[in-house]
Amino acid sequence: MLINDSKTKSNYLLSLLLFCYYGFAAGSFGVRSRYIWLATVIGTVIFILGSRRLRIKVSTARLSFVAMAFIILIQILNPLALHDGYVFNMIIYVISMSMVVLFAELSNVEVARFFKVVQIVGICVAMYISFFRIYSTLYFRLIVPHLAPDLAEKVLLNYNFGYGPAIGNSYTWGDCVIMLGVGAVLADDIASYGRKLINKLVLAVLIAGLILEGRKGELLSAIVTILITYSIFFDFKKIKYAKNKGINLMILLPGVLIGLFVFYSKGYFARFQIMFERILQSNGSAGIDFSSGRIFLWETAWKLFCNNPIWGIGWGRFANYTTGEFLQVYAGQEIRETHNVSLQLLCETGFIGTVLITFPIILLIYQAIRKILSIKYKKAYPAILTHLILFPFVILVFHVCLSFIDPNMYGQNFWFMFAMAVLCEDYFFVIEKRMLMETNAVNLTHKLQEEE
Repeated sequence: MLINDSKTKSNYLLSLLLFCYYGFAAGSFGVRSRYIWLATVIGTVIFILGSRRLRIKVSTARLSFVAMAFIILIQILNPLALHDGYVFNMIIYVISMSMVVLFAELSNVEVARFFKVVQIVGICVAMYISFFRIYSTLYFRLIVPHLAPDLAEKVLLNYNFGYGPAIGNSYTWGDCVIMLGVGAVLADDIASYGRKLINKLVLAVLIAGLILEGRKGELLSAIVTILITYSIFFDFKKIKYAKNKGINLMILLPGVLIGLFVFYSKGYFARFQIMFERILQSNGSAGIDFSSGRIFLWETAWKLFCNNPIWGIGWGRFANYTTGEFLQVYAGQEIRETHNVSLQLLCETGFIGTVLITFPIILLIYQAIRKILSIKYKKAYPAILTHLILFPFVILVFHVCLSFIDPNMYGQNFWFMFAMAVLCEDYFFVIEKRMLMETNAVNLTHKLQEEE
């Protein structure tokens, strides 16, 4: 009964985390993100005091998060680091999210609601992006006039380059919200062993939203994550398609092909076509850069690391080296990141700092894979456990993939999603432990009865 109906009380910090993260959508209309962070901190304190349970939750997953945050804080406060407002934003990220991670107390009811909400909101955001990308005239009449001036200017410029509607004062927030929905849908689809057609349809809607938003990095990372997740859980060589699965495939495949053809004919793949054309055309003599200037940044970051391999040049100091050709490549914009998290960590924190910062993520992914394989072969776990371990795996792998081409770890999206993933993975081990204790108790009772 404990697994199906948890009697533990929740202090709703996971729900607060999700609610505040969705609050960043208000940035489209000029609401500053600092107010969302303030609401997160105040709400966390209120929930902690209101629950009257000032107990810090200690576990491997939670301590991994806090350890990563602590190491980053040390790097930021190091005298060698660049000290400005942009860098200090990271202090807000890591401290506020660490508060939530340390004090959040989950229950089955809250977790079930969490997965339902992220799926519904992900679908809504994907449909919003798809609708206004297809009917762009309506978007410019109804939405753009009410956007913050800087965002409206960005939208007017980027629509000509194949981008969709910007939400949350950026293009990445909408994609990350969709990815939360993808994590929930994948978990549900795998928990039901692919029997639900609705999950395939929802996943198609979410992927369509990612395509129409026009962000190449997020779309490619999402596709790679989906393929990795399915390949780890399912042994495709041994799958015997049941009749209903064959029917689902017959229904979905023509629809997907038609949808892809329509997207192609309407020019929605223009950004991706340009990228692949540049890759095919690029060679040593042509001088074509298919990376949108990233190769320049990566080369500089690697040289800086080679010159400072142990301790690096200092957190945030890569910004001092992005002048000249970088400003030309990025049309005069200030470039502070290498658009590759690993290279930036290597050049700014050295080998030691990079290992210490990335190890917690590697540990969490390793633990998730180990438990996913356990569920795969034993097939005796409740559906809630499958949800709880697959969701964080999807989120973590997505951000790892994205980190090779974008500076996602330096933004607020990563830290909110990372905190959600850690809390879900931690709760998986809590429920698994309870399940094991109940099983042992039942076995002991039966043994005593037999002895009597």
